[in-house]
Amino acid sequence: DAFEGIKRSFSLLPKAAIINNEIFCVHGGISKNLMDIDKMKKYLNEKTEKKYVQDLLWNDPDEKTLEFAPNDRNVGEIFGKKPLERFLKNNNLKCLIRAHEFVPKGFCWNFGDLCLTVFSSSNYQKMNNLASIALINENSEISLQLIAPLTEECIYKRSRTFPYWLLESQS
Repeated sequence: DAFEGIKRSFSLLPKAAIINNEIFCVHGGISKNLMDIDKMKKYLNEKTEKKYVQDLLWNDPDEKTLEFAPNDRNVGEIFGKKPLERFLKNNNLKCLIRAHEFVPKGFCWNFGDLCLTVFSSSNYQKMNNLASIALINENSEISLQLIAPLTEECIYKRSRTFPYWLLESQS
């Protein structure tokens, strides 16, 4: 079935990526259990440490948190500036780019320019929000392209293109 094919495709995607040896990209955030990229590669390739993968998918930055703390989502943790600085320094990285959180303006910088959250779903749950994508050049300079909220006409056209069960899962 098509939905199972989509799920299989997503399971084959990498859990994290490094761009230009400077920018760490992940869905959620850093893990206190995987502060070293080489250790991370080992555990993520073994596919045995679900807790570590969970951290990378669910952890969120928080400006008020110094280290790590429980997350309101009841899964993963929040991380502060200090552990992110250690992670970046220990792995010779410039910044973290992540997604995972609703951001009304389409993107949000945390901890100065150390953590960029990019939210790519415009008009999420009919909230009329912007979306964005991050463009990174060969010098690791990041520019952001904003995407306007979907109009009612676009939503209608999309509903004619995609199967109803795929659209229902987003509302």
